[in-house]
Amino acid sequence: MTEPADIVTTSILGASIPRSGHHHLSRLLKGYFGAQLKYCSTYDIADCCRAAPCVKTEGRKFVYQKSHDFAFRLPTDVAGALYLVQHRSPVANAISGAELRRKRSGMRPARDGISARARFYDFLAHRLAYYKRFHDKWIVKPPERSVLIAHEALESDPAHELRRIVSAAGVLLDEARIEATANELKDRGSRRSTYAPRVVEDSDFFDRSALGAYEAAVIDQCPAFGYAPTLGGGYRTHPVWILARLRHGFGQPFPRGLGDEFE
Repeated sequence: MTEPADIVTTSILGASIPRSGHHHLSRLLKGYFGAQLKYCSTYDIADCCRAAPCVKTEGRKFVYQKSHDFAFRLPTDVAGALYLVQHRSPVANAISGAELRRKRSGMRPARDGISARARFYDFLAHRLAYYKRFHDKWIVKPPERSVLIAHEALESDPAHELRRIVSAAGVLLDEARIEATANELKDRGSRRSTYAPRVVEDSDFFDRSALGAYEAAVIDQCPAFGYAPTLGGGYRTHPVWILARLRHGFGQPFPRGLGDEFE
């Protein structure tokens, strides 16, 4: 199908760490821009073009594409593109990811035995290596036209984050629409009127030693995130750090030609 020649499409490229609020953000953008925006979730679209920018714009003014940049091949210099870079504090992110893994593949908490502990440690080590690569590519020197979005900020004040994105997109702000979109999402999602971070200690996957080492490594090795410690502790002798370096290539470029089923 030939795309309309008179439509200038702005590419909005998402680069998000998994479990950092991408679905929340996509609903905000779809609610605000309506029919002007095409959203592509990429991973579950059979005929996705897998191109950045998207070549199937369908005559929309904006095309928002999802990417976790698992293999770190998403270009950072697409002409005219707006990048939305999402991240989340490491402990809450790891807990959320582990709980998703339990639903999908039966991962068990570390307290369930030696094999469960080994798998959980490896899960954290893999995630640690990913965080480092994501940090070095997207956080240290983000694309010139980009908005960095922390999960906690998105959850606590979605209207503010939506306002930042609309402004960066070069669109005239409609304050009433921004507030209505944010409020509608809160109502539909049964979110609290006042955001409160989850209590990670309540999760079956809370392991203070492993998560403390994981968090300490992220904070020390990925300072541009700006995270503050919540658990304390060291990391250089912990198996999570050792596995990240020896098995998952911590600090090394992602191997070319290798896929990654991170989530």
